[in-house]
Amino acid sequence: MASLKGHWNKKYTNTPIAQLGWYESKSQPSLQLIENCAVLKDAIVVDVGSGASAVVSNLREESH
Repeated sequence: MASLKGHWNKKYTNTPIAQLGWYESKSQPSLQLIENCAVLKDAIVVDVGSGASAVVSNLREESH
């Protein structure tokens, strides 16, 4: 278990975010879900378990 933890800690520490396989500069599935739920622009949205997510940045861009 310790080696698995070490592996992911090293991966997150030594790899630029945009080069991680699961990184999305535009979190389209999350943004679409938020839109489909008709969430108000001033609602609090919790982005759980997303690591280095762009959802908050994407929502801020869309609100302007």
